[in-house]
Amino acid sequence: MGEAQLKGETMKLLAELHRVGGAGSLEMWGEESMWLGGIVELMANSVELDRKERDMIEKGWTVLVRSILAHVDSEQEMMVLSSHLLPVWQGLLDTGKMDKLGHQMEKDISSLVSSMLSQKKVIEDLDSAKIVRKVMDMKEPDLEVVAMLAWSEVLQAGVM
Repeated sequence: MGEAQLKGETMKLLAELHRVGGAGSLEMWGEESMWLGGIVELMANSVELDRKERDMIEKGWTVLVRSILAHVDSEQEMMVLSSHLLPVWQGLLDTGKMDKLGHQMEKDISSLVSSMLSQKKVIEDLDSAKIVRKVMDMKEPDLEVVAMLAWSEVLQAGVM
């Protein structure tokens, strides 16, 4: 079994575990969150992965992200995930490498980021204006993220 296949199958297994038991212990969730950040960096930076390997990893990633979105939602769990994934995501925005992820993976990370940004404690530590500028500089701006940031600003201002 190749490394890419192992990663893809591991993500599918983790997805099933989330369906059964949520995120698990915070310690294990932290490890998984860090590993997810590493997967994103691998997909954005690797020149060694061929199309078949990228597809295997991307399929596992999609299954796992959908499971996370469905079964992991506590503020504490989202804080842990965001501490590992948001810096990677922001790095991709800064370097213009978001498009190297592929369309599906880019959509998935957008959904994850939007979910993380829905948590008040996550949004408090971010420079929203800077992120909106970076997102709008993308070839295809991620309007889901921009909308979530705008909504957070409205809520913080007490307008609603």
